Parts: sequence; C-alpha cells; structure tokens
Amino acid sequence: MTYNKVAPADLQKVWHKYIGKLFVNKTILDVGAGAGKSKERLSYNANRVTTTDVNRALMNTVDIIQYPEKIVGKWDVVTAFDVIEHVVDREKFLYAIQRLSNNFVFVTTPNWYVYPTDWHFTEHQFAKMMGAPFHNLRYFVRRNGSDYCNILQVTEGQFLKRNQNNNHFGIWGCISEAA
Repeated sequence: MTYNKVAPADLQKVWHKYIGKLFVNKTILDVGAGAGKSKERLSYNANRVTTTDVNRALMNTVDIIQYPEKIVGKWDVVTAFDVIEHVVDREKFLYAIQRLSNNFVFVTTPNWYVYPTDWHFTEHQFAKMMGAPFHNLRYFVRRNGSDYCNILQVTEGQFLKRNQNNNHFGIWGCISEAA
C-alpha cells in the first residue's frame, strides 16, 4: 500500500485550524512553537496565545524560551504540535504540560505508518505513552491528504480502528482533560 506524503507544515496548518475552532476564547500555551506559525493561526479564535520553545535562536519569535518543566503559570489549553517525538524524557514532558493546563492538553505527532522513522510512533506506542499522565483521552486523527479530522473516544485502552479500506491516518493527535 502506498501513501501520499503531506508536508509536516501542511499537517500542522490543519491542526491549527481545527484546534483554533475547538478552543474559542481560551488562553493557549503552545509548547515547541518553533517559528511561531501556531501563534498566528491559533490567535484568530483564542483569547491569548503564548508560545514557548527551548531553542534560544528563536528568542525573537516566541514569548518564552524555557523547558515546560520550568514554566510558571496556567493556561486553558496547552498544545504541543509534533514536539513529543523530539523529547528525550517524554514522561517528564507530558507531566509538565499537564501541570500548565487548566482544561485541556492537545498533543500531535506524525504517524509512523506514513512517516516510518525510529522517532515516530505507531498508534499503540502513542496510546501507551499518552495514557500515563492523562485521563479522559480522546484521539484525533487526520486522514493523510484530507482537510478534516475524526474524533474517536478511547475506551479501556483501545485505540482507533482503521477505516473500511484499512487506510492509515496521516497523524496522531490526543486531547486530554487536565487533572
């Protein structure tokens, strides 16, 4: 089976559009914001978007240069778009972003089946990793090459099923209510 590969920037654009609609009038902390595209896209509907990254070269494009474990404050929503696969201590990272959120945490990562590398995850790896610090998980999936998201509830450790054509989806995303 072959897949149409979509540039990661295009995938993030869809996530930003979707999450922006989901969290209207909320305060958002975007962790691992990079060049700041998320702030631009999320700001349309959010009350306030704060961006953070650990790369000091981004000092002029993000609001906070700091690891999430050291950030002080609370936001309604904390996002991490395609960041978790770059983090060494993922459990520490996930607990840190959960601590910063009043309501929701939204995490995405490229789908291993579409982008097979050692640092991307299968659905089972992603579900296991996300299950540790969070509860009430809901998974968001984006079919590769399309402009819509399906929302799937995770129950009793079960992840999503592929569609009737056994197609894999282009990216995994997870949202959790904060503790």
